[in-house]
Amino acid sequence: MISFLFVLITTLLLRPISAQNIYKFMRFQFGKTDFDHFTKNELLKPQNSLTLDRDYNDYIRVFEKHRKLISSSGFFNQVNYTYIKPKNSWQYGFTVNMGNAKNEFNNQKSTASLTGINNYTSRHWALSIAVSDGIALWGAGVKFQSIENNIPIQINSFPVSRNQVMNQYFLDYLEPSFGTNIIFKENIKLLQPILFSSVPLNKSTLLALSFSQSRHALFQQLRYSNNSNILQLTGSRKINFDGTIISNSTDITLTNNKWHITPRLVIHNSSLNLDVKNILPVDNTLDLPDLGWLTGTRRGFNIGYTFTNGILDHQINFGFMTVSAAANISTPVLGREILPIAHGVQADLAGKAKTQHLSLSKIWQYANVFITGNLGYSHAYYDHTIKGDAIIEFGLTSVPVDAPLQYHLYLGELAVQTVYKLNQYSIGYRFRQYLPYLKRIDDSPINFKPEVKEPDYKTRGGGQHRFTIVYNFNSIF
Repeated sequence: MISFLFVLITTLLLRPISAQNIYKFMRFQFGKTDFDHFTKNELLKPQNSLTLDRDYNDYIRVFEKHRKLISSSGFFNQVNYTYIKPKNSWQYGFTVNMGNAKNEFNNQKSTASLTGINNYTSRHWALSIAVSDGIALWGAGVKFQSIENNIPIQINSFPVSRNQVMNQYFLDYLEPSFGTNIIFKENIKLLQPILFSSVPLNKSTLLALSFSQSRHALFQQLRYSNNSNILQLTGSRKINFDGTIISNSTDITLTNNKWHITPRLVIHNSSLNLDVKNILPVDNTLDLPDLGWLTGTRRGFNIGYTFTNGILDHQINFGFMTVSAAANISTPVLGREILPIAHGVQADLAGKAKTQHLSLSKIWQYANVFITGNLGYSHAYYDHTIKGDAIIEFGLTSVPVDAPLQYHLYLGELAVQTVYKLNQYSIGYRFRQYLPYLKRIDDSPINFKPEVKEPDYKTRGGGQHRFTIVYNFNSIF
């Protein structure tokens, strides 16, 4: 149960990125942040354009021989309108962005303990405006996103202990209490305001500042059917997870028209607060209305630079972050063994991570064709400690947990983009391939996979395809 809480806590703390897609989640670990706004130089060039993007993400496919066991893929569509008009000594611009995404995960043909289909949809819109007097720039923006998730889950196997008392008073009650079919629903609302500015430090050096706060309102619900040996508990039941995730990011960048190097510092922090409520029938007085809480924080920074000389560009980032979380969770009343039975757990998570990121890029031009190549390598080392103790009734033995979780995450990235420009149109295609690898190095007794030899599986995926069309209007109105 403590290992389950570790997954739940870390997933929720990273939810602002993973809600987009797994690629953004991985890139966020290495200093990639979602800051996209006007710069002072961009406002110097008139623009009146409409951009259409369509992404296809092939996250993962797992095969046993020629039979597909697991698949996850998704589409992302967006339209962006940008208008920039330099006017005498003043320049101004605005951009409007709208989009939607749909992802699906299916492992129904696998032999996992939990199987099902995850249908994820999201919609967003964003607005950004900026104005400059030719010396400094000021701007603001806002983003709103709505995320819905519906996951019907089939429970194929329940845990079993060698301790018969543990089975009798705890594990044997799980199947009648929750059934073999449960539904997990999720609704997330994001509100993200952004402020940004650029001010000159001297004649050639510009300081750019950005601040963004994202607030995720979480509502998650677990629906199941109870068939325990207490009549008042039986029937359709619901458990609600209500909470918020608040994330702040500050971006500081220095540019100089005499430098090829652009240094950058990003400071970020996130906080999680989640309550677990048991939705009870009006006449139910045996069960527990409050099932506990989760809290957590994540703080860190990334520092690095981008080097541009017109021939070969590269970027280097180094990062450090800390994570801490606490949980106090109880099960609903599972049934009756003379007295009503409910179990719980208290757990604390503390850890830190160090990250490095390197990328190289180059642009080739052949007439109206532009080709951009990019190579990336990222590494993160996570050093966590989990401390916890189960709250077991009827004197059942509980062994406190105080164990490390240490692992390395490697991510390779290869991308090639081709853009063809013709008069008012530009047509582009980009292929990006991710190569992730996770290696655990501790000797902790906490395991996330059963210690059995898996069949000969073949894993494919990690590719992203993007098609882009840009139309530039003739007139600037």
